[in-house]
Amino acid sequence: MPRNAFLLFSFFMGFVPCGLDACGNVLGVVFFRASDSAVQFYRLLINIGYFCCRVVAGLGRMSSRPFLRAIRIPC
Repeated sequence: MPRNAFLLFSFFMGFVPCGLDACGNVLGVVFFRASDSAVQFYRLLINIGYFCCRVVAGLGRMSSRPFLRAIRIPC
């Protein structure tokens, strides 16, 4: 597998937990409706924060790769 393809594959596989979390949140919204708009806002804010943290962690893993020197992104 070429280097760039492996980096992109591993980056996008890091979003599998985000997808599972999004499915769980959709089910939570369907079954447990929040009548307060503040609860809905904070739920959205927490999910956006979680997604941003996953993106930053994925980019960090792509750039460092401590055990796979051959596929590191050059600085």
